[in-house]
Amino acid sequence: MAAANVGLAGSPRRASTAPNATRFASAAVLIPLVIIPTLLGAEWFVGLVVGVAAAAAWELAALQVRAGHRAFPIVAVLAAVAPPLAAAVDTLPVEWLLVAAPLAIGLTLLTNGLGRGGALSGWVVSLCAGLYPGALLAPAVALRDRPDGLGWMLLVMIATWACDTTAFFVGRRWGHRKLAPALSPGKTIEGVVGGVVAGLVAGAIASILIPESPARTIGLGLVVAVAAILGDLAESAIKRQLGAKDSGWLVPGHGGLLDRIDSLLFSGFLGYLYVALTDGVFQT
Repeated sequence: MAAANVGLAGSPRRASTAPNATRFASAAVLIPLVIIPTLLGAEWFVGLVVGVAAAAAWELAALQVRAGHRAFPIVAVLAAVAPPLAAAVDTLPVEWLLVAAPLAIGLTLLTNGLGRGGALSGWVVSLCAGLYPGALLAPAVALRDRPDGLGWMLLVMIATWACDTTAFFVGRRWGHRKLAPALSPGKTIEGVVGGVVAGLVAGAIASILIPESPARTIGLGLVVAVAAILGDLAESAIKRQLGAKDSGWLVPGHGGLLDRIDSLLFSGFLGYLYVALTDGVFQT
């Protein structure tokens, strides 16, 4: 789920981390690694999500350690893999997800601003570091597990990548007005508009390829684009609190894994809710 995020809304910081050739080469390798397990089946997709959640949690815990927090990466990993695995065995109700994901986001932001040191605070920090990717990725498992889940999951991925990539290039070429300078000075309103349009276009194209109402697929494209923006800003807020430029070094030309899945964390979560809530609403 890490693939082609090149930086939402045209952030000059991310554009400068490596030549574009390196960025595109990394994306070319990662996209098949994400798409192939998704196509192979729900079990393969669960393995992908669990692995990504675990790696992202470890990365975030390491970031917190470098910022001076006491953290326990193993605790973070266990907290990250539990929600996707629970979703895979149908023990994770939607009501729990609605509470757990916002709680994970809020607690992660909160604990990064608290005092550093004690073992108890370290356990809390680690728990939040794991729940942040784990609770947000779990709905993607539930979405892929639906009878029609393959098409929806692919649309969520493609619309997210289309939004991020278009926002990057539009923002770099035409971006002047800052979106949220306090969180991420490089992101622009023009880039966001370009990203939203790309999400809508992805939804419109999907209506030709899958047997769903155009209104429903275009609606998902809009939801995914907005979610991608929110996910990118949330990760920027976390990194700002931790004094980090990138979440890690795992993906050449892009930074860390969390940098690559920040948008998908939110788009997978809200995409699942949108699909579930619109069942039976639209007519093909």
